[in-house]
Order: sequence, then C-alpha cells, then structure tokens
Amino acid sequence: MPSLRFTDKAAGRLRDAIQEAGGVEVFAIGDVGFDKRVSRLEIHCRGTKTATPALMERPRAGQVVIHNHPSGNLEPSNADFLLASRYGDEGIGVIIVDNPVSKDNWVVEPSGKRRTPVDRDALRHFFETQLPSAMSDHERREGQLPMAEAVADALDGEQVLLAEAGTGTGKSLAYLVPAVLWAKANDAKVVISTYTRNLQAQLVGSDIPFATEAGLEFDWALLKGRGNYLCRRKLALRRKEEPSEALWKSLTEWAAHSDEGSLQDLGEPIPEEDWDRVASDTDHTLRARCPHYNQCFFYNSRRKAAASHILVVNHALLLADLHMKQQTGGDGLIPRYDRVILDEGHHLQEAATSSLSSNSSALAIQ
Repeated sequence: MPSLRFTDKAAGRLRDAIQEAGGVEVFAIGDVGFDKRVSRLEIHCRGTKTATPALMERPRAGQVVIHNHPSGNLEPSNADFLLASRYGDEGIGVIIVDNPVSKDNWVVEPSGKRRTPVDRDALRHFFETQLPSAMSDHERREGQLPMAEAVADALDGEQVLLAEAGTGTGKSLAYLVPAVLWAKANDAKVVISTYTRNLQAQLVGSDIPFATEAGLEFDWALLKGRGNYLCRRKLALRRKEEPSEALWKSLTEWAAHSDEGSLQDLGEPIPEEDWDRVASDTDHTLRARCPHYNQCFFYNSRRKAAASHILVVNHALLLADLHMKQQTGGDGLIPRYDRVILDEGHHLQEAATSSLSSNSSALAIQ
C-alpha cells in the first residue's frame, strides 16, 4: 500500500475529528508541505447521517479540500467529481480518505500559486526617483539597480542567485526592494536571514526604516529564538517566590513598557542563569491557557510575523526552523514563507556547524 501523504500530526487531527463526529462525513482544508504531504489542516464542517456538509470558507490555490468516505470506498462519487472539477480549475486539490485515515485518494492534485512578477517599472522608479528624493546627498551606486533586477528575476523564476557585491554597492536595498515588491504582489512572505547581529541591526535599524521613508510601504517583523523573550508568567512566579529580589522588580518595571520584551531590548547585562529563570521556553508554555497569552512577548512576535511580508531572522533560527519542519513534516519556528534571501551566505556552513552540533571535553567525558 502506498504511504499516506499526511504527516502523523495532520492525520491524527483528522482521525480525531471523524471519531468525534461519530464517523459521519467531515470536511477539512489543508496545507501541503514541501514534501507534498498534508502538513496541517483545519476542520470546517461536519455532516449528519442524512446530510452532506458544505464548506463555508473558500480554500486558496495550492491548498487541498479533504473529506472522508465512511464506507471506506475511496472511489469518487458523481458529487465528488463535480467538487473536483470546480476546485481543480482554481488550483485547489481534492482528497478522499477512509475513516481511520489510513488510505487516501488524491482525486485532484493542488497546483502551485500563480505568481505575479516584480513590477520592473516600480523597481526602477524606486532607485531612480524615490531613493534620490529621500536622500539629499544621494549618489548613484554602480551595480545596485542591476543587482536588484537580478534579484527580481530570481524571485520570479524560483531560481538560485549568487551575488557578490563590493563595499558601497548598497546591496541591502538591492535585495530588500525587489523582495518587498514581490511579496506584496503575491501576498507572500520573504525571509531575509543574516549571520551577524551587526548586519541584522543595520537592516532593521537603518535600511528598512530608510526604505519606508523613501515611500516603500510594507509590513515586516524581526524574529528571534524563543529563549530571547521574557515570559511574563515565569517572572510573576519569581516575584511571588522572591518578592524582595531587586532584579525581578526591575524586570517587571521594564516589561510594563517594553514593546519587544527581548533580552536585546533590555539593553543591560543580566546573568545567564537569571535570564533562564524568566525566559520563554517550549517546555513550560501554557499557550492559550496562560493568563498572559494575549500580552505574551513571544506569541506577539509570531502574530506580527504572520501578518508581515518580510521576516528578518538569523541563520541559526532559519536552520533550526528547517530542521524542525523536517522532523514534524510542516510545523516550524518561522511562519511558512515562499522565498529566502541569505545575506552573509558564505557563513551558512559555519552557522549550521555551530547550531546543529554539540561540544564536549575530556573533563566532561571523565
């Protein structure tokens, strides 16, 4: 029997929904991962013994509509063929499964999204008109516009581009501007990953604000590893356990006014062992059951990222996300994105070696 094209998590979710509905027909909308398997899904409607449900939400191109046949016969009915014809014309896949979700029939495969190319006129207008207007001392930089056009070609054609730009080229804007235009035109996300904190600080503190001042409107988010964010619940527990501790009082005052709530935003050194006691982490999160969930610094960063076109990360987080998605079949640390730009790409191997390895010593072994 061919292997089920669902991740274990997605199959389990659908299986539980069918059981909870009493074995009647259930409809879901799912996302397909890079490995061509259903990586996540949402249940949208359940039928009865005498009635078949109808989807209230419209799926998007590239997604799949999934429903079960309680009889176990996965051959499409006439109604299924009508459904497949309607959705198939829009690039939406249709899948039939049995109640145990042990077999699947992909009646129609989902198609890739129809992509809109970068507006070359808008790209040239930015560098030839908007950029000079925003800078009183602007000097044209040789190679900047050709690099931006090459980046646009790579984004449009799903190609790999290797670009080496000399000092003074203005490479950050050369890849940022076409990335923004492509992401907005396609309602998509582009990840920009850096190796060093200095470059990341320059990108979010200088280049992105300058691009917006020059008239480029877009939503962006800076994502950091979870351990970089303060956990309000853990801090409240520390204050309850040690009410006279000055550090917890100071952190509480800072958290009341901090927008980001990250260790870097704190701006002053703190012992690592103390930060670990109040840092957000996966093992202790209560998610939506946490009384601070709506004000959680970590989840607020993820909510902002979900609504952004440009996501700024570092190589370590990008690699950790890819590793987790490989392990889970879809769920990762970064919202699903469509393109990635590696600034300081020559450090990628070094980042992978340091983030996906562990160190030991003779003393530790002894």
